[in-house]
Amino acid sequence: MFGPGTGQRGVRSATPVVGLPEPDDVTERARAGLSSGWLTSRRLTYTAHSAYDAFAAASGTALLLDEHYRCHPDIIEVPNREVYQGRLTVLTDPIRLAAATGPAVRWRDVPGAFSPGVTGSGLNQVEIDSVVDEVTDLRRSYPDVSIGVVTPLAAHQHRLASALRGAGLIDNLLCATIHKFQGSERDIMVVSPVGRMAFRTAPRGWLVQETNLWNVAITRARSQLVVIGDRSWWSGQRGLLTALASVRDLTTAQLDAATGAADQLHLALRRAGLTVRRDVAVACTS
Repeated sequence: MFGPGTGQRGVRSATPVVGLPEPDDVTERARAGLSSGWLTSRRLTYTAHSAYDAFAAASGTALLLDEHYRCHPDIIEVPNREVYQGRLTVLTDPIRLAAATGPAVRWRDVPGAFSPGVTGSGLNQVEIDSVVDEVTDLRRSYPDVSIGVVTPLAAHQHRLASALRGAGLIDNLLCATIHKFQGSERDIMVVSPVGRMAFRTAPRGWLVQETNLWNVAITRARSQLVVIGDRSWWSGQRGLLTALASVRDLTTAQLDAATGAADQLHLALRRAGLTVRRDVAVACTS
């Protein structure tokens, strides 16, 4: 059995959104004459499992699809390290990408504030305004490429989609929640993570710890990934987006006196489409 993949190999899927309450699931199992133990052992319960879980349980093993062709090497670098422990072989040719002239990964630091909704969702209006500005600039620079705007929360997505329509930015653009982007891809992806959810711990924990969810959001991008959010706040959390927020931006950072030359070489090699790993231990023999 082949394990988590992209359709272009190598990116794990987000878990599905299940709208059926657990008590209703139990009722339906009983009505069908299926025991919970039998279903659980086979990873077939509706609310707790997915088709992938069932196939993995039936096969007894899973194979990682470890060749990756979709994303620019700089985009897949953090997911490869944090999710796959460096097991992916990145075979993307950056020269063939549609929007290869700009930095592959950028984080636009926008603090904003979270406004809770009535059902546990919510939005960040400052992020929404910044996303509209960013997409406007991107469309001006890349009039023919496909652009996606993705966010984890439905309330934020609804307001964001409305703002993008109001700005006339609907051509060749998809704005959706992360689950609806499953299996899709775009030349440029703009991620609006909302963030700053300190008013209650459950939504914040869900947002921060959903590694597979953020993995999907990040790896929808082929040429460029732009994250618009509070970089300081995300850097202080845990998870995949935190790892991305903590990456030093060599395109804008002031060069350190001790490592400046290496940083310049690093940046030049990455712009040439090469994957660079620094501070790697090398065994020496006499």
